[in-house]
Amino acid sequence: MGCTSTQTVTKAKEQNIDYLISQGQHFWDQRTDSTSLLNAYHFIRLAHEQRPEDFDLAVLYGRIL
Repeated sequence: MGCTSTQTVTKAKEQNIDYLISQGQHFWDQRTDSTSLLNAYHFIRLAHEQRPEDFDLAVLYGRIL
């Protein structure tokens, strides 16, 4: 039971990070609007804090900065 619970938490965390990336990418695509750019920064920063080893995410974060 403990292993299944751990797997569920891990899966939920990965889904949350994927959601943050999805939202960040969505706002980044609309970056001509300053509010969208701020939102992209917010979502991608949160995702990058959780997955700092993701090179593509780091590149996107750098572009946003």
